Amino acid sequence: MKENWDLACTKVIESEGGYKLIDIKGDLGGQTYAGIARNPNPNWEGWAVIDQGQMPPNSMVQDFYKKNFWDRVKGDDLPTGLDYLVYDFAVNAGTGTSAKLLQRAVGVVDDGAIGNGTLTAVKAHNPEDLIEEFSKQKEAFYQKIVEKRPEQSKFIKGWLNRVAHVKEVAETMVA
Repeated sequence: MKENWDLACTKVIESEGGYKLIDIKGDLGGQTYAGIARNPNPNWEGWAVIDQGQMPPNSMVQDFYKKNFWDRVKGDDLPTGLDYLVYDFAVNAGTGTSAKLLQRAVGVVDDGAIGNGTLTAVKAHNPEDLIEEFSKQKEAFYQKIVEKRPEQSKFIKGWLNRVAHVKEVAETMVA
């Protein structure tokens, strides 16, 4: 829902560690600022500010998240709670992956792009049920990462904690 953007953005940035620069050894995304990973997003304008020893304005981060994640997963068109859940996972695993998991949860072709067919199927489902199913798929996704790349096991506890926390917040948004 359109009116959930501000809350969803705030919650994602909290989950990503706030407005600070982080560089964790072994993190495939590389250096991150407010959750924006440098390796997959080398052209984000905030890196030029950071490289000059300054911190980008919060609005620069929020604009990036809105354009590259919220809008791509059709956050404005998803039901309350599910919008935050799908958006948060898009930030963490990519918009295509998040869209595919949503599509699997509603039983449509998982092409990784949320369109009218996906949105129609979403509306035909109970949001609470979708939150539950989507969260289960997220857990399985992270488990598969660790199966394929055991060196990533150091992140599994944090990933699963995030799944549980985001699910809990999403459920309160629906209620």
